[in-house]
Amino acid sequence: MRKSGPRRCSSPSSDSDVTRDDWHNRGFAADWDEAGNLVTNPDRLKQLSLLADLIAASGATQLLDLGIGSAQVESAISRRHPGFFDRCRVTGIDASEAMLELAQQRCAAEKLHCIRLIRGDFLSIDSIELVDSPDAVICVQVLHEVAHEVKRSVFAWVHQRLPPGRPFYILDRFGYPVGAWLDDWRATWNWMRSAVPEDVLEFDEYHRRYRAKADYIASVEDYRAWLEEAGFETLCPYRCFNRAIIIARA
Repeated sequence: MRKSGPRRCSSPSSDSDVTRDDWHNRGFAADWDEAGNLVTNPDRLKQLSLLADLIAASGATQLLDLGIGSAQVESAISRRHPGFFDRCRVTGIDASEAMLELAQQRCAAEKLHCIRLIRGDFLSIDSIELVDSPDAVICVQVLHEVAHEVKRSVFAWVHQRLPPGRPFYILDRFGYPVGAWLDDWRATWNWMRSAVPEDVLEFDEYHRRYRAKADYIASVEDYRAWLEEAGFETLCPYRCFNRAIIIARA
């Protein structure tokens, strides 16, 4: 049976039920990588397959991955589009040395020799120096971990570095209104859950856990407004429950 998810560390908040992920802890990083995310994101495989198809269709030759983690996204792209990384090089940036170590191991095991890994933090993104100029950028399940002003600084930084018309793909977890909609969200979650042969959380446990989590959640509309403020045009081709893919182009 799949694990219910990685260990968490307590937030400095006085509310002990509020948690923050400990990405710098090697044990936490390894547990997260092994768990795979379907437990708390039953539509993940569809999301990654669409993202992989979008990236492959973009014709990118220099891909920048902001928050590469353990390189699961690159692995998914390689499986879905064999040969893509024969023509596309990747620069992967992450603040966690533990996650970069896992990425290095995955790249070696899967012979993804086109990937350069750099340690860098969104909190000081202007200090990150790139060897190659990107013609596509991705940011997957990262931005909900940083404050909204940091998100806006990331969007401005990307806009300055992407050639006109080239894509910036964001896949993330967003806020969802509750109120009268709770039963509708439960039905949607159960529909997603029914299609995945995994030990997925029951909706009520997922809802409790992630409403208490100390993340910086915003709406899809907020992201699009901040991206447009930075100079992008935006499109949202995928949205289901609290996950969405946003494409931004300068």
